[in-house]
Amino acid sequence: PADAARRMGIRQQTSGEQFQAALRGLHIPSRAENLAMIGGAEPALVASLAPLFSDPAASHEGRALILDLLVGARHGTAQALLCQLLDSPFVQDDPKAILLRQRLSFVRHPTTETLAFVKQKASSATAIEFLPGQFAT
Repeated sequence: PADAARRMGIRQQTSGEQFQAALRGLHIPSRAENLAMIGGAEPALVASLAPLFSDPAASHEGRALILDLLVGARHGTAQALLCQLLDSPFVQDDPKAILLRQRLSFVRHPTTETLAFVKQKASSATAIEFLPGQFAT
């Protein structure tokens, strides 16, 4: 831990001790706790992602990260929000919207509602939205 704090301190332009002191009192959730908060029976953090996504100051990359979190949650509530956000003006107005929409392909077990959303969007899409490899990442 001391070596990690020293390295993080360098990145934060502080000493390792100052970095560790800044973390005192904080609870850093484990991977299991993170998954429970995002995708458990009560996905408490899912709803908190919508305002972050809709913030006009949010970047394309920030919005992509939020969509990735929702895909990874593997929860119906998260999928519903994923579809809602993908249907928002923030995606429609993004020049790289296709990169955001592609997140749907990573949903492992789509709900009936998610499948209906994909079907509806695919039936109304223009050919340009489906050019293979146009924005492959």
